[in-house]
Amino acid sequence: DLPQFRLTDILQHPPLARLAPHDAGVKEALLTVAAAGMGPREVLLVGVVPEWIATGVNLSAKVRAAIPPVIDLITAELARHGVCVALRPEPRQPDIWWELAAAHAVA
Repeated sequence: DLPQFRLTDILQHPPLARLAPHDAGVKEALLTVAAAGMGPREVLLVGVVPEWIATGVNLSAKVRAAIPPVIDLITAELARHGVCVALRPEPRQPDIWWELAAAHAVA
């Protein structure tokens, strides 16, 4: 299940206090650009619900398995807007930089 949020979904409630520096602040960013008259007309935010939340560097199997369906969903959304997406005949492995950095740090 991939939660999806449109602009109206994101903005329907007032912003909450950010509790940590890694809190996204998406709503605040959208409100800021809207106040400047430069906000997007449409937004699609796609979420993936993790198996767990913990300190670490690897994606869980559930999150890693969600990557292809997220790509399909985003590709369909782009097509809805008239953008032609050419998928690679052979998909590449996800370039998850923090996993690569952690592997090099251990070596």
